[in-house]
Amino acid sequence: MSDAAADPARARRPLMIPRALRAWGDLGGSVREELDANPSEPQVFAWLMIALAVHGVVAVPGEMLLPGMGGEAMPGIAFATSVTLAPLLWYGISALVGAAIRAMGGKLSYGGHRVVWFWFALVMLPVMLVQEMLALPAALAGLTVLGDVLDILAAAAGLWVLVSFYRAAEDWGAMRADRKRFVLGLVYTALVALVVVGVFAMIPMLLSAA
Repeated sequence: MSDAAADPARARRPLMIPRALRAWGDLGGSVREELDANPSEPQVFAWLMIALAVHGVVAVPGEMLLPGMGGEAMPGIAFATSVTLAPLLWYGISALVGAAIRAMGGKLSYGGHRVVWFWFALVMLPVMLVQEMLALPAALAGLTVLGDVLDILAAAAGLWVLVSFYRAAEDWGAMRADRKRFVLGLVYTALVALVVVGVFAMIPMLLSAA
C-alpha cells in the first residue's frame, strides 16, 4: 500500500506551488507541516531546482539589458550557474547552518535542515520574482537607490522567513538551557554566517569574470 493510500490526509495535500504560496499565511506551520510529511530527497531537491530555474529564467532580461553584464553570452552562463553550481551552494549552506545549530543543541537532522532551506527557496520565490520585475525598470531608469531598497527589503523578508522556520523547527528553550553549548554554538553560527555572506558576495564577481 502506498503512503498516500495509507494516510488519506497526506493524499489530500495540495501541490508544492500552492502549498508554498499558502505558507505566507503561517510560515512556522508550513515548515512544520513539510517536516512532518517527511518528504523524500528527490522531492526536496525538486523544490530547490524549481525555485532556481524560475529565478534564473526571470533574471535573463536584466542580464541582457543592463550595461556591464557581458552582452548576450551572460544570460546563458548565469542560468547554467543557477541550475548546476547553485544547488551545490545550497546544499553546502544547509549543511553549515545545520552543523552550527546542532552545535547549539539543535535536534533537527541534516535532512531536516535541507527541508527548511529548500522549502525556504520555494517560499521566497514570489519575493524574488517581484524584486526582479521591479529592479529591472529601476536600473534602466538609473534609480540605483530603489534597487538597493529592493535588495534590503528582499533580504529582510528572507531573514524573517528563515527565523520563522527555525523557530518552528527547533526547541530553542531546551537549547538555551545548556548555556555554555548555546554560546559556543552562537559563535560558530556567527562564523558560518560570515562564510555564507562572503560566498554570496563573491558570486556576482565570479559571474562577471566569466
